[in-house]
Amino acid sequence: MKSSERINLHIYGSSMKHESRILKETGTLSENHIFDRIFIIGVGSGGLDETEEIDKVRSIWRVPIKLNLQQKQIGQSTLSYLIWLYSIVNRFRKSNVVCINCHSWTALPIGIVFKLIKSSRMVYDTHELETEAMHSRGKRRLLSKVMELCCIHFCDSVITVGDFIAMWYRDKYRLSNVHIVRNLPLRENKDSVIGQDLRRVMGINDDDKLFIYIGGLTKGRGIELLLRVFTRLPASTHIGFMGYGEMESLIIDHQRRYSNIHFVTAVSPDAVIPSLRGADVGISLIENTCLSYYHCLPNKLFEYIQAGVPSIVSDFPEMGTIIDDTGCGWKVPVNEEAVYSLVAHLSMADIREKKENALRSHDRYVWENEEPKLLQVYADMDLK
Repeated sequence: MKSSERINLHIYGSSMKHESRILKETGTLSENHIFDRIFIIGVGSGGLDETEEIDKVRSIWRVPIKLNLQQKQIGQSTLSYLIWLYSIVNRFRKSNVVCINCHSWTALPIGIVFKLIKSSRMVYDTHELETEAMHSRGKRRLLSKVMELCCIHFCDSVITVGDFIAMWYRDKYRLSNVHIVRNLPLRENKDSVIGQDLRRVMGINDDDKLFIYIGGLTKGRGIELLLRVFTRLPASTHIGFMGYGEMESLIIDHQRRYSNIHFVTAVSPDAVIPSLRGADVGISLIENTCLSYYHCLPNKLFEYIQAGVPSIVSDFPEMGTIIDDTGCGWKVPVNEEAVYSLVAHLSMADIREKKENALRSHDRYVWENEEPKLLQVYADMDLK
């Protein structure tokens, strides 16, 4: 690194294997020449290189520490957390760090250090309502709330993913510098990637109905509810679960016992939308287990829209607003009988009507429409 290079750090306590939002944000910043170098910093993970060059501007550095900052280990491994913080500060303390993006409350102390010693601009770039998330319980929740309260007023800007979360931050902390940049998919290059033929992979007839769930196979995503619903439905009404996570084995067990339930290995991010076109209806059933989930706006909803696939979503404020505005799907209470009734009575005519609405809406919800909002955040900070 040259001492004169204007550097931007993006810090998040993950392995940076599936962080599409961070890659989209940094891609926009790189293409618009906002910084000379951008470093995306996470934690070490088996099988992934410590350093990874994305392009001439962007690099990933996975600090070689065994620490999962999204789970309970932070409370059990305080020393490892402090070493993670120190390693980042020590590596870049002599560099011209112009701006630091903290993608979680766990990174906020690093942002404050650079703000104090380097006069860096500081962005709290939160992906959810983190202090009210399902994984935040007990001492961890208390710690996150104290940390956020103490640090958030040091931030030059706060970026959130939806209107309701932005409203929560404005009201909670009396902030005026909160901005909304939704986590939308990149506009698809239809000539670049060929997706999976889902019906062939699952062995489904063309005239059978195919519902699809994509994303993390974890608790709180309505997976157990969907499994119960589809065990009650005819064999010609199928559901596929495409993703990875702790509930994979449960889905595979149901797949062995029910011919209309299928597990599909996750595809690369750029193959998701082409693959979805083989489905009739997408599903985004988030459970109301925490305030963060209640106000969420999952990326999968927009991937369904871009693929021209109507969707069934939880009747929550953010997701419900998209369905109301576009007519591209159905809102449903998150309970077994309501979901069963909706799925069991959907006709192909119903699905085709909503599909037409999704196809008309797909150009509205792409990352390229969010880029001006992101760039304006950096313009307003008057970077040196």
